[in-house]
Amino acid sequence: MKTVADVEVQSHFADYPRDCEREPVVITTGGRPRAAPVAVPEDEEERWRFLLSHAPAFWDRCEQAARRLRETGGIPHDEFWAGVDGRG
Repeated sequence: MKTVADVEVQSHFADYPRDCEREPVVITTGGRPRAAPVAVPEDEEERWRFLLSHAPAFWDRCEQAARRLRETGGIPHDEFWAGVDGRG
């Protein structure tokens, strides 16, 4: 794992995208960890999975949906697909 101060990143930013493909890079401010840039997958589907997995708003929506499902039991299968098809 590579650790680097934020002032170093500012002066050599172009190096870090390549570096984070090889190993984790932790950026510090005042000696405290603040960020860790990561390499993003080239494959579009994998990239979306990666981005969503790091999106708190996405996980909040998933939890809301799970809670609603537990509370109401969900909707009937046919009603779901009618909504997906635009018929509902």
